[in-house]
Amino acid sequence: LDTVVRGEPAPSRRTLCCLCAIALGAASYAHNDARITPAGYAWGVVYLSIIVTEMVYAKHVTATIQLSTWSLVLYQNTIALFLWPFASLISGEFQSLRLLVQTPEEDSEPLMTMTTLVPLCLSCVLAIGISFSAWGTRSAVSATQFTVLGVACKLATVAINVLAWSHHASIEAQFSIVVCILASVAYQQSAKADKAGKALPVTK
Repeated sequence: LDTVVRGEPAPSRRTLCCLCAIALGAASYAHNDARITPAGYAWGVVYLSIIVTEMVYAKHVTATIQLSTWSLVLYQNTIALFLWPFASLISGEFQSLRLLVQTPEEDSEPLMTMTTLVPLCLSCVLAIGISFSAWGTRSAVSATQFTVLGVACKLATVAINVLAWSHHASIEAQFSIVVCILASVAYQQSAKADKAGKALPVTK
């Protein structure tokens, strides 16, 4: 999609093999995870379609609209702020919060205390940092590279979860994660080599 829509150079055979290895590793992990249901596969396809479109569009924004990284962060969070009430109503979070405020449990702590405000403020600061680093990275790399980087981070999180918690994935699923991470690293190196090769002057 990055090549068709934005006119990015087609990946080399080596880079394409890395992308295929990531896709096969992710499919193998889903296949070997006993907790994945048919509905999970369906949502995975929906997520894949949305994230690919979003990555290419976001790269188009950074390439065509001359805004600083902080301006992009401000616009993103402002739009999210206006969408939040609708998302809360649809998901039922607004109703849960209203019931919690109106009928608090007898042994529960008040909502507005340091115990709740500190994690809330800390999560907001971290979210702004994540948004800033994401837009800065989008400006520096292609949409495909940013997507692969995001996939690698998610798989690394899954790997840490496997090591930290008692409900481990199977050996086959863990091997699939390793394949995806190694393929992601190989893709980054291959993409850099492709970019360097295209930047070399043509000699006759």
